[in-house]
Amino acid sequence: MPATILLIGYFPFIFTVIAIVIEGVIFFQMKWAGLKGAMRDAVIANLAALVVVALLSQLILGFGHVFASLLAALIVSIIVEGFVLFMLRQRSLKASYRVALIGNAAAFLFAYMYVASFAIL
Repeated sequence: MPATILLIGYFPFIFTVIAIVIEGVIFFQMKWAGLKGAMRDAVIANLAALVVVALLSQLILGFGHVFASLLAALIVSIIVEGFVLFMLRQRSLKASYRVALIGNAAAFLFAYMYVASFAIL
């Protein structure tokens, strides 16, 4: 399946909103911050990751396969969001990257399942 399916329609925008909600709830559940602070941190971190992924989109989509492109976007998002969360809350890098890893894993799991539903058809 070509990686360009990730750019079709409203998928990037819908995924960003869903990822923010999923990550915000996970940040809250992991006691990163209160619900309002967790959602704010999720919005800021996801927007930063979105900008970096958009700047690297030609490289990421160059992998050719949709799942490889999603994996590359996941890795970039974890790196960027972990650093942004570290800068926002001044917690340890380990705690920041753990929260970013778990939040992004849940959000990208949704993306993998969504894209896989098209592969099955």
